[in-house]
Amino acid sequence: MSQTRKIYFDYAASTPVNPEVLQEMHPYFSELFANPGSTHYAGRMAQAAVDNSRERIAQVFGVDQSGVIFLASATEANNLVLRGAVKQYKAKVGRGLPHIIVSVIEHESVLDTARDLEQCGEVEVTYVPVNSRGFVEPDILRMALRPHTILVSVMAVNNVTGAIQPISEIGTMIREFRQQKLSLSNQAKYTPFELQYPLLHTDAAQIFHTSEKQCDIQHIKTDMVIISSHKICGPKGAGALILKNVISNQPSVVRHQLSVISPVVTGGGQEFGFHSGTENVPVIVGFAKALEITMMSRNKEVRRLHALQEEFVKGIRAIFSRAVVNSFEPHAAGIFNVSFPGFTHDELLYKFDREGIAISIGSACHAKLVKPSYVLVAMGVPQNIFESALRFSFGSGTTKQEITYCLDAIKKIIHK
Repeated sequence: MSQTRKIYFDYAASTPVNPEVLQEMHPYFSELFANPGSTHYAGRMAQAAVDNSRERIAQVFGVDQSGVIFLASATEANNLVLRGAVKQYKAKVGRGLPHIIVSVIEHESVLDTARDLEQCGEVEVTYVPVNSRGFVEPDILRMALRPHTILVSVMAVNNVTGAIQPISEIGTMIREFRQQKLSLSNQAKYTPFELQYPLLHTDAAQIFHTSEKQCDIQHIKTDMVIISSHKICGPKGAGALILKNVISNQPSVVRHQLSVISPVVTGGGQEFGFHSGTENVPVIVGFAKALEITMMSRNKEVRRLHALQEEFVKGIRAIFSRAVVNSFEPHAAGIFNVSFPGFTHDELLYKFDREGIAISIGSACHAKLVKPSYVLVAMGVPQNIFESALRFSFGSGTTKQEITYCLDAIKKIIHK
């Protein structure tokens, strides 16, 4: 490596744990280590920490605490939603093959799960395209809806381009579709359970790169939201499913009977029966603390990252006039995609790494495979553009000095 300095521009893949988060987690590795399922005093203290963390996260999303389900990752949460929704439909309705809709730019944990269910003959799947700017068009999605559509999956912010999807508009459209079903319920003989469909599921792992004005978390028009701890300077090993329309103030058994998802992992019945397994107390505690810190600085941090991004993109264009920016407004601050025609992304990744700069081509969840982004392919980006595309993502540690350093490195890489 030609430089000793290290620059991290891959915050969309993972983030460093905030020191305040580590401090809050520490007691639960040593003094307060008990299993929260135990009935003795130590177990009750651990359970109290889980309950407190759940309540803090619930307040951020404006839901009852029973609407926060902890899992080990956003990938696990997405699997629970898709597999659990199909399983519950078959158990409660039973007739016909359920239909789900997913956008073609979803995270692999959504797309691969949908494909798996489809290949097993469990479900019909419609893969909704995006336009050339990387956005799902609500009118196109509306045409894909069917009477037996049970689930629509559209992410809040794309992890490759930063595109902010029109969730509010899609949510309104789905609610109108449900109302139409209600008005036809006598003719079509829908059961009360079926009238809950279709549900809108949103992977919101990158939503905190947006301002409150861009994405109002409390009033987001979706039924199920997925968030991830390690995307917000929290520890790895925690994700959460937020049930926006949870039936609160009901006994756990009743709430479970009325739920639109069924557990996939069974055992001890933790997480209100939705996900069995001993809760990872220190990680859950850290997750809640990280979310609180993120929310306190969210709007200010988004403005800061947006300014750094504008400066960086302007600098790239000054250095390499043929550079192509594959991110379009509205998009999240600090997540953007740039192509360098004439180079390949594997060549560029190697050269940036030699300069001590960590970047990527997109999702980090694909077993370290370096291949063109399916998101850019779905957008219709030409081959010479998508094969030279890189994702830059900024975060809490990104500074103006790092921007300058990276621009100098780009100049060196491009003109060498």
